[in-house]
Amino acid sequence: ESIRKFCPSAYLHVTVDDYKDLSYVHDICKDFSYNYYLIDIDIVQLFCAKIPIERSPFIFNHYINIAMPFIKDAWCMVLDDDDELVSKPYFEEKETDTIYLSRTEIEGRIIPSDINFGKNIEFKDISTLCVIFHSSQFVEWTPQRGGDYQFIKDLHEKCTTVWLDKIT
Repeated sequence: ESIRKFCPSAYLHVTVDDYKDLSYVHDICKDFSYNYYLIDIDIVQLFCAKIPIERSPFIFNHYINIAMPFIKDAWCMVLDDDDELVSKPYFEEKETDTIYLSRTEIEGRIIPSDINFGKNIEFKDISTLCVIFHSSQFVEWTPQRGGDYQFIKDLHEKCTTVWLDKIT
């Protein structure tokens, strides 16, 4: 519903790891253009077992790596199944090597905090709801807890960052 409210023209890429979820995905995406990617969780587990992990494993963070090769020349925002857009993402389509980091509210807390905003990407003080990036700048997600932090940190180190200090 939040995507429908803030960006009804979005093109969705949805990862699914259970056939039973397909009818749900088709139902909630019916008003959007979308692709879905049916993922074999057993194969992903085998693949992820070979990747060095710094924190505890969380293979679901690897799912975006499966979908990203199919997303071409697009500005992207990643939403986990529990994410809800509580603020309207704002950005101007500039150079594709620019990422946009904005503030957002999650469970009554504004992130990034005043201490980190405009300066640092910090673990537990960032979310994929805060970043918009061009598909050409994609970096691999690590299949571990805090994968969004590492993803955003890697994008921040690779790209020019525009910090947006507003929640709309």
